[in-house]
Amino acid sequence: MKTAKQAAKYVGRYTSRPAIAESRILKYDGKKVVFYYERHEDRVRVEEELDVLNFIGKIIRHIPEKNFKMIRYYGIYAKNTKHKNKFFKLIDEKVAEFKKKMKIWQTRILLTFGVNPLNCPSCGRKMRFNDIVYYGVSVKEKLKEQIFISNEKKIEQLIHDYGVIK
Repeated sequence: MKTAKQAAKYVGRYTSRPAIAESRILKYDGKKVVFYYERHEDRVRVEEELDVLNFIGKIIRHIPEKNFKMIRYYGIYAKNTKHKNKFFKLIDEKVAEFKKKMKIWQTRILLTFGVNPLNCPSCGRKMRFNDIVYYGVSVKEKLKEQIFISNEKKIEQLIHDYGVIK
């Protein structure tokens, strides 16, 4: 840091999230600072009185070194996966909707023709539905494409909101 302005910018980046909230400072008379914190062990509120230089020393200890990465992962790689959960919830809803439509499809064929389309015609065992291919087009792939297109704006918004690097 060569100038005071650079030093202020450096400290300013950190002070956007200070080590102690201003509201926790109870009293300052120019010589002493009275503040409180909550002790983690027993959740008891502890008031502490320090002289100004000791207080500043404790605060400065929390300022990281220059070029120190405070955030290791962010965006879609972040530990906090609320945004991931929103995205996957959208997809799960679409899959559930598709499965519901499949049940209706199965019921219609059963009521119309008297045959369960998911039972094997040879052995009668229940088959697992995988896909419908009609004129070389996979319904499953078409559905994935529709899900992506319908949620593309939502994905772009998530990328914008959470700073995901493309």
